[in-house]
Amino acid sequence: MLNVIIDSNIVIANYYLKDTAFSKFCRYFPERLIRVYITEVSIEEIFKNYKNNYVEIISEFNRVKKKLNKIETELKDIDLEKNASIKYQNYFYDFLKDNNITILPYPKVGHKEIVQYSVKGKKPFKQKDTGYKDFLIWHSALSLLQENKQPLVILTNDSDFLEENETCKDFTDFLVNNTVDPNRLDILTSVNKFNQKYLDEIVEKVDLQKYLEEDKNAEEFIEKFRVDFEEKLEGYDLDDNDFLGREFENPTIVNASFTNFNPIDDVEIYDDENFIITITMRLDCEIEFFIFKSEYCLMAEEGHTFKVMDIDWNRHYVAAYENMNLEVEFAIIIDKNLTNITQIDVNEIRR
Repeated sequence: MLNVIIDSNIVIANYYLKDTAFSKFCRYFPERLIRVYITEVSIEEIFKNYKNNYVEIISEFNRVKKKLNKIETELKDIDLEKNASIKYQNYFYDFLKDNNITILPYPKVGHKEIVQYSVKGKKPFKQKDTGYKDFLIWHSALSLLQENKQPLVILTNDSDFLEENETCKDFTDFLVNNTVDPNRLDILTSVNKFNQKYLDEIVEKVDLQKYLEEDKNAEEFIEKFRVDFEEKLEGYDLDDNDFLGREFENPTIVNASFTNFNPIDDVEIYDDENFIITITMRLDCEIEFFIFKSEYCLMAEEGHTFKVMDIDWNRHYVAAYENMNLEVEFAIIIDKNLTNITQIDVNEIRR
C-alpha cells in the first residue's frame, strides 16, 4: 500500500483534473493499492482560488472587450454566473467520491504548537504571514506516517516542501523530531512524474507500428496531426518554466512550428478503445513577454537576443519577443484506429 497526498497547487493548475496524466493516475492507482488523500485545508484553498480566478478572468475579458469594441463590431459582455463556484464545488466533491479520494480533516494541532514553531524562522514560516496552511499539511502527512508503516508521496510544487528537488531540510527535521523516518516520504512535483515513477511499470504497452497501416510510418502519423500539436502550444503560458529568466513576465507562446520528433516508443493501452501515446518533438516557437523598463535598461547595456515589439507598451513595461526551438513532451488520447485524437496535453517543455 502506498499513500498519496495531493496538494492544492496540483489542482489549481488544472481545476477539472481532466488531463491525460490525471486520467492515467485515477485509472491505475487501485491496481497498485494506492490510497489517495487531499486535506480539508487544501480543498478550501482550491475553492477560494477558483472563485477569485473566475471573477478575474471574466472581468479581464470584459475590460478587453470594451477596448476591442472601439475598433471591432460590438461584442457582448460575459456575465458572472452566480452559482459558478457552487457548481465547481459540487463537481469537485463528486470527482473525489467517484475516484475514492479521501478528505483528511484538519489535524489536531494546537495554536500554541503552531506559534512556537513559527517563531523559529524555519519553513514553512520563513516568510511573514505564510506557512500556516503548509504546516497543517505537514501535520497531516506526519499523522499518516505515524498511523501506519506505509510510505507516503506528496504531490506538490510548493517550495515549503522541496529544495532543489529534494525534501526540504526543515520538513525532514520536523519528521525526525517526531520520530518518523523521512526516507518513507517521497515528494514529486506533478502527477506525470508520479505516473512515471510508480505506474509505468504496470501499464500495458504496444508497438505503434502494428496499428499503423502497412504503408504508413510514425513520421506520416505525426504529419497527420501536426497542426493539432502546433495549435495546442499557441497561447501556452510559460510562467512555470525555468529556462526563461525571471525578468521575462507573462511569457506566452504565440506561434509554433514543428521541426522533428523523437522515436515513439511509449504507447499505452488506456481502455478498450483508446491509447495514451507520449510524443516528444521539437518546435520553433515565437514567445512574447513583457520586461520591466528598469530591467530592460540593464539588459540593453549588457546585450540580449530578444527583439522589442513596443518599447513603451505602458508606463512600466516593454513588450518583446524571442524565437526559441523547444523540446515538448505531449501526451495524447487517441482511438486504436489512430484516426481521432480526443485529448492533447503538454507534459513538459524544455529548452
